[in-house]
Amino acid sequence: MNSVVSKSGAFPGCESSIGKTERLYAELERQVLNPCGYIPFVSSISGPLRALIGVIQTVAYSALSFVAFTDGARALSERFDCTMKNGLANIFRGCIETVPIAGNLLCYTYDSNGVSMQYLGERTDLEAFGYRFMSNLEIVRSRIPQLSCF
Repeated sequence: MNSVVSKSGAFPGCESSIGKTERLYAELERQVLNPCGYIPFVSSISGPLRALIGVIQTVAYSALSFVAFTDGARALSERFDCTMKNGLANIFRGCIETVPIAGNLLCYTYDSNGVSMQYLGERTDLEAFGYRFMSNLEIVRSRIPQLSCF
């Protein structure tokens, strides 16, 4: 992973702790909240808990993303943005889980298809490379508009 570079040094050595936090969120979601979301009426408790975690993620990581972006730590800001988006998804899913039976079936179907959001800390090195490559490609596209080969 790229090291975090900021103008003021506000985020020294936080790359590993961010990855640990993302893995903790992912483990909590997949091992505790997801299975509880499949059970009618149990999900009436786990759904609002997931939504509350999503609100905390969204608020905290949007503030961190803003600070990182203004401090020049662009890669860190993108990482915070990803966690913030997962927070928004947790709010949405928490609301769906509160609907007994229909919400449970919908969440189970979504999870069983293997399509789920991932935190950047969960991604493999190849996926992270692809993410960084696509981000850099977007930067190149925006700076060189006359090239149409991209």
